[in-house]
Amino acid sequence: MTPLRQTLRNNRLLYFLYGCLLRLKFEIQASIATFLWKRSSRHTASKLAIPPPRLRHRVHGCLDYRSFERAGSENFISLVPTLDQLQEKQERPLKVLDFGCGCARTLVHFLTLRPHWHYTGTDIDSQAIEWNSKHLTGKAVWYVNECSGPLPFRDEEFDAILAVSLFTHLDENLQDFWLQEFKRILKTTGIVLATVHGKTVWEKNPKWTEDVEKSGLLYLRTNVGIRNLAQTPDHYQTTLHSKSYIVGNWSRIFTNIQYEENAINNWQDLVVLSH
Repeated sequence: MTPLRQTLRNNRLLYFLYGCLLRLKFEIQASIATFLWKRSSRHTASKLAIPPPRLRHRVHGCLDYRSFERAGSENFISLVPTLDQLQEKQERPLKVLDFGCGCARTLVHFLTLRPHWHYTGTDIDSQAIEWNSKHLTGKAVWYVNECSGPLPFRDEEFDAILAVSLFTHLDENLQDFWLQEFKRILKTTGIVLATVHGKTVWEKNPKWTEDVEKSGLLYLRTNVGIRNLAQTPDHYQTTLHSKSYIVGNWSRIFTNIQYEENAINNWQDLVVLSH
């Protein structure tokens, strides 16, 4: 943490005013981006529509659509080889769930490049699901899910479950709940592809490093109050993991765990889970 940031944190009034400035800056940028998006024909002329800036920011943390599309494409490139290998073992097309799909940043690339698979997308963001349902009609089945609660799917329904940038934001209790639910709806031959904030992320901060190495998991409340620019739910914060925590704790739910560092955009780690 920089000296300036530490000074601001130590003075609650200054910290609040600084947060107000950040909020004002974001609202201006978001308004301009939305105006330009509405004027541009790019979101209607392209093969698949581009979501509005605020929806993109909610899942990507950035208003720029080029960055949004690039990240989704890189996610696809990182994930699809594992799913292709899974498909080779099966005669029928894969049935894939993108859990926490947002406005389909990653899933849209699967829809265009692996169109023969069967897709379902679900998220707590009803606005994102509404947009998907309108602009990606017939390409997937879309659901709004609760932050915790049984999903509307049968036991052993999916061959693969994608959870990109999901466990990077949940506390330990919610993580355990969704892992159990994934286990229920995953076929015995299926896999879960989940991403986490690993060492590449937390080793940049000495305090984070100390805490993660001590406990294995660090849940940081970074998106609160006026600083919650994306207006995400209160439970949606920033979570850091150690590899040893993942292997030691998630193995209580899934028997097989493969862990690959920097597998997603050279930033997030990839965890492959199976029964």
